Amino acid sequence: MVKVDPNEEAAPSADLLVTELPPGATEDFLRSIFGAAVLKCRVLQNKSGGTGSQRALVRFTGLDEAKKVREQMDGTTPAATVASPLRIRFHGPPASLLAAKGSGKGKNGTPTLPRPKEPSDSLYVKGLPLGVNEDFVREAFQAFGTVLQVKVLFGREGQSESHALLRIGSVEEAKYVKESTDGSMLEGSMKPIKVDYSMGKPFAHLTNSGSGVKQSTVPMTSVLSDVAALGIFPQQENASDDSFLHISGLPEDCTDVQAYQLLSPFGSIPPDGIRLEYTGGKCEVSARFVDPGSLSFAASTLDGYKTADGIELATCTKNGAW
Repeated sequence: MVKVDPNEEAAPSADLLVTELPPGATEDFLRSIFGAAVLKCRVLQNKSGGTGSQRALVRFTGLDEAKKVREQMDGTTPAATVASPLRIRFHGPPASLLAAKGSGKGKNGTPTLPRPKEPSDSLYVKGLPLGVNEDFVREAFQAFGTVLQVKVLFGREGQSESHALLRIGSVEEAKYVKESTDGSMLEGSMKPIKVDYSMGKPFAHLTNSGSGVKQSTVPMTSVLSDVAALGIFPQQENASDDSFLHISGLPEDCTDVQAYQLLSPFGSIPPDGIRLEYTGGKCEVSARFVDPGSLSFAASTLDGYKTADGIELATCTKNGAW
């Protein structure tokens, strides 16, 4: 077990913990003093129930923006309503803990390189112009090989590009398509596209039926397994397999879907990353996050949170098997 200095600051990240905020501080107030680089923020409930200074978690659009705010505003009073100098620190796991986990390192401490994907007849394309359709993608790639199937993947709101899956006539053709198009510019693209082999069999459950595509009947567990194998989920090399968030105090009618809805805004959760236990008329949730910083962000935000109905949540981080 790694001993961590309780006074050690977290490793640099896009998340900042701001303390010594004036009573009654709101999210709008935080955005007004920190500017347009704020991606999301949350004023933390005062556990003592008093009217003293408040704390808040602020996530910025990137690490550079967070560093700049910390360097320029830590110890300042940026508004007339701020009586005490703000204390601003990075939020997340301590740097020594991340180093001990060997993030991105081999057993001997040397950097590890990502394992190249095995060639296949399926390709995953990133960086396509936003709003493209299957016909556009097919036309762009069919000059380099036989395009059997295309599936455009629409990103979340706010994303500036589209992704797509392609099934090529053979592995050899797919190799040629990848070599010929990876790093090229398409009409309407803002940056070179990225073409790589898709892990798994993304079209395994699709069969041709006339001019369209018909989905066969398969169990949902198989769908989750195949989608996870595509390689489009956030990379989990830095995920901590021995740490998870435990939340108690939830109503006993909580479902795994509702638990995911509660926690997923804090960060990516693997498909099997939610477990529920029902005891004493309450529901307890255990959740693993891809990014350790998301786990810490969720724990700090939800711990001690009390709803209007009197439900009070308690969180803690646990290690080991769940």
